[in-house]
Amino acid sequence: MIFVLSLNQGDSHSEPCRALLDVDSPSLTWSIIISAITRAEATLHEYLDQLEQRCALQGLEWIEVPQTAIAATMKQQRQLKAKLDQAGMQSHDIKQVFAAVAGQAALFVTRDRDFFDPKDKAQRAKKSRGTAVSRLLQTELGLTALFPAEAHARLLALSPDDAS
Repeated sequence: MIFVLSLNQGDSHSEPCRALLDVDSPSLTWSIIISAITRAEATLHEYLDQLEQRCALQGLEWIEVPQTAIAATMKQQRQLKAKLDQAGMQSHDIKQVFAAVAGQAALFVTRDRDFFDPKDKAQRAKKSRGTAVSRLLQTELGLTALFPAEAHARLLALSPDDAS
């Protein structure tokens, strides 16, 4: 999702997504993990290929998680998959969670509310948002779901080269 958002300048999440993927920035010190699911989205092929090449040129780690690793991780974590199903997550979203786990991600960057609490989609006007799924991801997997701007701020705060 952040790959598409980084290209859509009209979206409010575009700027932090671009910053998260700015491989030419000296402050980018994190790995980029992408799933085979995302790679399969035809509209992104050329962009992802270019981004992967730029990562290699800058010496940044690009981790691509194959479908087999996603399936194996889901098989190992059947009980958690059932909990995510019960929480209302769609199967495509659940696969993305397990892709992140297989890639040993610490942060899951998204603007999709399903990764926080799928029940929020039915209550768009609600001011406070649920966190049932994000809490489950954190406690069961150590995986933190964040919106793009939050993820960028957290990663910059952790960056040893960012003294400003």
